[in-house]
Amino acid sequence: MTRELITRGDRNELLGDFRRQRRGLLGALIVTAAEFCAGYVLNILLGLGIWDYSRLPLNLMGQICLPFSLIWWAVSIFGIVLDDWIRYWIFKEERPHYKII
Repeated sequence: MTRELITRGDRNELLGDFRRQRRGLLGALIVTAAEFCAGYVLNILLGLGIWDYSRLPLNLMGQICLPFSLIWWAVSIFGIVLDDWIRYWIFKEERPHYKII
């Protein structure tokens, strides 16, 4: 079933009728959680020191912080819109309809 969803380009439909902002928030949460897990393993357990957000406000163990989570939110929304247009151009799906507020 996963292969079928990927080849048909239906991945966004798995999120239901979420609004774009909520889907962006979900994307930001996923990326932030992955960043924390990777940072914990790479920076804290292995001591590689790849990044350190300890000087930024609202950080958690220096691995994630609110300012970067907000950036991930904006990047996620951009990615969702880009994905909709790519699916329109490549897979000939319905043309996206967005309103700029």
